[in-house]
Formats: sequence, C-alpha cells, structure tokens
Amino acid sequence: MNILNKVVYSVFLSCAIVSCSEKSNHHQDVDEDGLLDEFTLRNAQVYTNLEEALREPEKVFVLNLKRKGLKELPDDFTKLRNIQSLTLRGNQFTKFPRQIFELKKLQYLDISSNPFTEIPEEIGNFAYLHTLKLSFLNSSSLPRTIGKLENLKILDLWVNKSLKALPAEIGNLMKLENLSISESQLTELPEEIGKLTNLQSLNLAKNEKLKVLPPTVTKLTQLRNLDLREGKFEDIPREITQLPNLKMVLMRGNPIHPNTREELQKTFSPQVIINF
Repeated sequence: MNILNKVVYSVFLSCAIVSCSEKSNHHQDVDEDGLLDEFTLRNAQVYTNLEEALREPEKVFVLNLKRKGLKELPDDFTKLRNIQSLTLRGNQFTKFPRQIFELKKLQYLDISSNPFTEIPEEIGNFAYLHTLKLSFLNSSSLPRTIGKLENLKILDLWVNKSLKALPAEIGNLMKLENLSISESQLTELPEEIGKLTNLQSLNLAKNEKLKVLPPTVTKLTQLRNLDLREGKFEDIPREITQLPNLKMVLMRGNPIHPNTREELQKTFSPQVIINF
C-alpha cells in the first residue's frame, strides 16, 4: 500500500470510528434498567481473569478474556449477570458458549476468531446489544433472528470466508451505523440493506464474488464511507454519487474500465474523496 492509500484509508477508519463511537457528554452511571452509559462502561474496571471475576461477580461489568485458550465456559459463569461488555476473541470455542445468553444486560460482545461454525438463534435475544463482533469465523450464514437486535449500531463481520448469505432481516437493524463484511463468499446483498437508513459506514472490501450492489443502497442517505476495495465491481449505481452525506469511496483494485472511472469522477461531488 503506497503512502497516498495509507493516508486515505486512515482517514476512512477515523471517520468511521468518530461517527460510531462519539463520547457521551453526560456521566450518568446507571439507568433504570441497570445499564451503564457509554462513558461509564468505557471507563469501568476491566477484569481479565475469570477466577478473579467469579470471586466478586456482582462487581463485574467488563470482562476481557481475549486469547486465554478457553474451550468452554464454566457453569458458574452465569453468576456474572452484570456483565455488559464481554470479549472472548481468539479462544478455542468449537460451539458458541450458551452461558452468554444469560447475560441479559450485554451491550458489547466480541467473540471473533473462534472455531465454532454455527451462530445460535438466541443471538437475537440481546435487547441492549449495540456492538457485535463476529470476525474471523467459519459460519456460512447468520440466523434470521439477528434482525431482532434493535439497538445494534456496529456489526463487524470481517474475514468470514465461509459466509454465503445475509438474511433479509438484517434490514431490521434500524439503528445500525457501521457494517463491515470482508473476504466472504457473498454473491449478493439483500435488497433490505436499503432499510438501514442510519448506516454511516459500509465496508465490503475483498469480497471477490460480490460484483454488484443492489439499487436499494441508494437509499442510505446517512452513508459517509463506502469501502469496495479489492473486489470485482465494474461499476456502481450512479445514484450513489448523489448521496448527500457521502465523504469517501474506496474502489482501488476493482476491474473498472477507464471510461467508467472517468465518468464516476465527474459525477461525484468535489467534496467526496475517491480512491481508485
């Protein structure tokens, strides 16, 4: 990646992070449902040892067990009912640990980089979940119940090389702001993606079987960043160029004809950063 591309991609990431992770200006501790607000949750004590957490389960709001070599969770994990941020990235779970479904207040879940191949339907039961990270997995599909995550803002599906389809119910995620899907087996996106009217960042980089975008993407009026790098796109719907909030489009590494590229460059607003 040359210097220009590094700068452009850094700006893309910065825009996505700022738009989806702005800090709260108020410091409310707990709401009526017992939930910590974003500021308090980000600054809460982080437990990194499971035994220590289980000694004082009522005090544990944030638990990070990244790369602990875990193959399963103990039965008494369900004592940790106050957990609102859970990281299990990089372990050895061959099955999705069902004890997690007892964590009714969960707002943040990262269970990426594990060898399980099936995501249970109960994933849709997390009423307060705003961030779900399912990267580097081997699941070929997402359950339709994912559409029940009505508070979800960030869905990360980076490097899911077995993922073949998205359920139409993904269009029910009305609060979704950031959707990342890369290195998958997707051949198409559901038309319902056009219902994600709060989406600000759409990352579809390195999907070699995805050649066209559905016309409904032109309804994503809040979209700021669109990443289509290293794909098979020969063109994109022209209406995308008129999206009012669009700031950056990354299309490097696609088989776009020079004439089409020139036409696109003329059609986009001068305020949009385009990287071919």
